[in-house]
Amino acid sequence: RSGSRTGACTLESLLVSRLPVPAPNKHPSMATTMTQEGAHDGITLLFPTIPRKYTEREVVLEVSRYIHPSEFDFVHVPKQKGSKFNDGFALMNFVNAIAAGMAVARLAEREWSFSKSKHPIRTQFSAIHGLA
Repeated sequence: RSGSRTGACTLESLLVSRLPVPAPNKHPSMATTMTQEGAHDGITLLFPTIPRKYTEREVVLEVSRYIHPSEFDFVHVPKQKGSKFNDGFALMNFVNAIAAGMAVARLAEREWSFSKSKHPIRTQFSAIHGLA
């Protein structure tokens, strides 16, 4: 659990005491999240249009304005190697379907607040989530 991982932001370092770890040899968006209690299959939401300058930290801070951080345990904002901009989407695992549904409802009609251009926060359930 060293800081040498790349590609996935640990929420422990940002807001909460749970540390997600992608499963070995898997793309982080297909990872089973690991907590101190063991593996679980979370419900993953796709944020298909995040501002290109957003980092994982900003996505977590934004969502945390409406959903308690204990309700999600993994976030991934992919970006091309060598680029300072993300690929325009994020994946976030929620601890259960109720938390994910609450996130969809609470984020509806909201805007990304750390962006100069006010784009709406869009969410959709991801087709790939929690694979072992």
